[in-house]
Amino acid sequence: MGSDTATASQICPACGQPLRCGVAMGDSQCWCFALPPQLSPEGAASCLCPDCLAKALAQTSDADDTQATT
Repeated sequence: MGSDTATASQICPACGQPLRCGVAMGDSQCWCFALPPQLSPEGAASCLCPDCLAKALAQTSDADDTQATT
């Protein structure tokens, strides 16, 4: 395992699965740049993995829809 992999490999704080940050790997983009911005939960030390970020975005969207109809 090279040092680039060690620094770019992170663990999702929500599910514990490893994730890859393109920016940390030296890329100009990361997979998450294609998704709407999502603020990380209070105290989160890392980005979310693709599955957990998708779930968080869906929950935010559902909450926004609920507030718009009340």
